Amino acid sequence: MKISSKVFAASTVFVSLIFLNSSTTIAAPLKETFLNPQIEGKYIDACLNSFRFQDGCNKPAQNEVANQFCRWRRYSSASQWQSQDFGWGNRTINWKWIERYTDGELQANFFSNEGANRFTVIECR
Repeated sequence: MKISSKVFAASTVFVSLIFLNSSTTIAAPLKETFLNPQIEGKYIDACLNSFRFQDGCNKPAQNEVANQFCRWRRYSSASQWQSQDFGWGNRTINWKWIERYTDGELQANFFSNEGANRFTVIECR
């Protein structure tokens, strides 16, 4: 029995559509590296403002910011990161992680802020 090319092509398209509509999920990458990471075109400030850190630019504080960036990107945490102080003359508007109480409520989020110390690499996992 000979199948016409039109019937064969239609069958192939139908079978392809069945596979596209299946419930198979595609796994996200296990890790991703972000060079000069940004959110909506603004760099990520490597320092933070928080009552939990005396020095908002030390390694534990920077690790917290990198973790928050990775959570924002739907990863669990940062596996490694690098930051650089570009000098006050080269400051930009960045996203700074700020934790503060307002009317008894804790607000923790990225807020627009001017700064010069920002991440150059964040690897999320």
